[in-house]
Amino acid sequence: MLAQSGTFRFEAAPSQIEGGQDSELRWSIPNATRVYISGLGEVQSSGSARVRPRELTEYVLLAEGPFGFRHMAVVVRTTGQALGFNAPALDRFRHPLKKTLHQVTPIDFAERVHEVLQNQLGLVTQGPDVVNGSLRFITESAERPALVERGNTRIGGRRIAFLVESDPVVDLRGFDGKKPLDNLSFVAKAVIDYKLRVESTWRTESDESLYDRELRDLLARIEASSRRRP
Repeated sequence: MLAQSGTFRFEAAPSQIEGGQDSELRWSIPNATRVYISGLGEVQSSGSARVRPRELTEYVLLAEGPFGFRHMAVVVRTTGQALGFNAPALDRFRHPLKKTLHQVTPIDFAERVHEVLQNQLGLVTQGPDVVNGSLRFITESAERPALVERGNTRIGGRRIAFLVESDPVVDLRGFDGKKPLDNLSFVAKAVIDYKLRVESTWRTESDESLYDRELRDLLARIEASSRRRP
């Protein structure tokens, strides 16, 4: 599969593989000052990398440079058994909290969010996906023992998933890849489920204080993330 825009190229070959096989990502983004690929992180402006997805996977390339901010995407399809990405439905995410980062670029934002969701919190994370011009990350639900209060004999477990989405960053005016943005705002939402000790069914948590606590912790982690532009 080939994505091309002018002199920018991003491709996956082959674009359809059997489970356990490799595909090669190749890219060339002339004059880019920074390039980021989901699943790989920050990379050189041109190069290649072998990937071995276990299921249908979209690889998103973000680029910054004198051309501003650009994004491209390719898809690698797999045959055979697929594990599937099991995130909650989008309409279940709730309690949105907004935060503004200062002196960052779109790639800074992507790196910080990925660092917190996947590396610090250990959540299976999909993204960044470009949705209506915004960068979106979403995680699978994962059980969090810390969300079960000590001494609570009724609750058997709680799990949480996050959705993080920036304000639109596509077609940014005045961004030339040299100076960071003065402000980049984003919103975070969550889904928290619980189950009773005597049941296996997961139910949606209604205690808004739990959402507020977990989301404020997430926003603080993203703001404090040590991932900075070299």
